[in-house]
Amino acid sequence: MENTNWQQFPFDKFFNVIKSYVENTPKQGVVAFEEPAELREHFDMTLPDLGRSHDEVVKDLEAYLEHARNTLHPTFANQLYAAPLPIAFIGDAVAAMGNSTMATYEAAPIGTLLERALIHNLGKYIGWDRTEGVMVTGGSNANFSGLLLARNTRFPETRRFGNGNTRFSVFVSEEAHYSFFKALNQLGIGTDNLIPVPSDSQGRMRASELDRLIKAAKERGFTPMCVAATAGTTVLGAFDPLDEIADVCKQHNLWLHVDAAWGGGTLLSTKHKAKLKGIERADSVTWDTHKMLGTGLVSSFILTPHIGSLLASQRGGGNNYLFHDGQENTLDLGPMSLQCGRRVDALKVWLSWRLMGDKGWNDLIDTLYSRAQWMAREIKKRPDLQLLYEPESLNVCFRYLPKRHYLANTAVRPIRDDLIKRGDAMINWSSRTGESFLRFIVVHPGADEKVLGKILDDVIAAGQRWEASHA
Repeated sequence: MENTNWQQFPFDKFFNVIKSYVENTPKQGVVAFEEPAELREHFDMTLPDLGRSHDEVVKDLEAYLEHARNTLHPTFANQLYAAPLPIAFIGDAVAAMGNSTMATYEAAPIGTLLERALIHNLGKYIGWDRTEGVMVTGGSNANFSGLLLARNTRFPETRRFGNGNTRFSVFVSEEAHYSFFKALNQLGIGTDNLIPVPSDSQGRMRASELDRLIKAAKERGFTPMCVAATAGTTVLGAFDPLDEIADVCKQHNLWLHVDAAWGGGTLLSTKHKAKLKGIERADSVTWDTHKMLGTGLVSSFILTPHIGSLLASQRGGGNNYLFHDGQENTLDLGPMSLQCGRRVDALKVWLSWRLMGDKGWNDLIDTLYSRAQWMAREIKKRPDLQLLYEPESLNVCFRYLPKRHYLANTAVRPIRDDLIKRGDAMINWSSRTGESFLRFIVVHPGADEKVLGKILDDVIAAGQRWEASHA
């Protein structure tokens, strides 16, 4: 039973692997792409009959890190997150060691109070006096919870009896995250009843079109349930006009959910928070602090100013063995959650906030915005590159411009694949209104002007290699 004994486990051997990995990250890069067949050949994935020694498993950990995508490196810009703050890693490790469940106060007393403190603080930045909320497994789960909350609050009978014959409809920007599509499937509303609202040239929902589509849905016999606006779209990083959308929701008596999973961190910047003007009028908000704030996957919140509504929407069951009546029962977060077993994710966020402080977050967000603007200006200086959109947040959308300009769309994917296979950088690509482009997310604190300039050089070099092969 040696391997189950915490006091005898050789932690130092494993921690030394992590320390070495961190120290070698600058020269390791994001790790070159490998095909599945290559990985299976180079990495022993078998599960043995007899357990291996500690030293052998240390080598397994080293091998894993050698082949894993290195998100600590500043050239990883593929998703809306990058390297976690070191203190967030510490918090995550301690939470894993503690192995507490956040279902009840008695199982996680300090964790429960920390999560509630974070929820109150995030609500304060949104502009609410009081906030109810809970941490969830990601932005998709938070968006689902927001729609469930909207339905159960505005139409409380559905919680017991289901949707019945009511034909609900939900309105989102055509640029909204795909999680809303999945949410309507999960809620039994039906994916065809998700109504996309046209956006303007910069990817922002048109409030006038929203009003028109709501009226049209009513005329067709639908019951409009909710509008989900976006504060920081996935592709362009656009912010929907929340005040205008809130006016439309008020006129039609609709729940307003704001998906601020990506852009929520902007609220911590005194310089840029006006981009979310009107978010205080929302009925529910999704906010992922693991994105702009770097608190580590997963740090997601569903928040509402309607005290008691989240509890009323989510609660049910467990009273005979888990949620016992007692003095601490009112503090339990489990009844507000769609999960039972849930780790203390609040610890890494709380420790990060303690280390950074409000001022640290403000400075970080301002720095990231400044670098995104610098990158956009630098792209416009280079004749081999084309900026597709002026960045509203940290999404920089651009592409290589071949001598034969009509091949610009065709070159995007091969250039991106070239960068990944060589291990130069990991950048995603997207398309909108018939144009394809690279989408670089300036969210890594280490992605300074030197790193960003080198990435642009690498994109041009990859473009030239592609162009030479297609001469």
